[in-house]
Amino acid sequence: MSLEGIEQVQSAKLLGVIFQSTFSFVDHVDYVLKICSQRIYLLKLLRDQGLPLQKLHTVFQAIVLSCLMYALPAWGPLLNVELVHKIQMAF
Repeated sequence: MSLEGIEQVQSAKLLGVIFQSTFSFVDHVDYVLKICSQRIYLLKLLRDQGLPLQKLHTVFQAIVLSCLMYALPAWGPLLNVELVHKIQMAF
């Protein structure tokens, strides 16, 4: 069904979560893993600069774990086995 002036899209970002028309969360998982990878690189830089382990752990929880956990009840139950495995392999 087409409505005049309204564009149909295949995916949309709503409150930081990428929803796809196929009810797949491949794009969202890829986006989250990319962001987490960048943040883990930042943690490595902080470690190399001498930040204590306890403080690294706190920063990890704040910038990586929070990213993974954000809105998890909305998209987590809809992940297929491949996406769960992809997330597990990243960490």
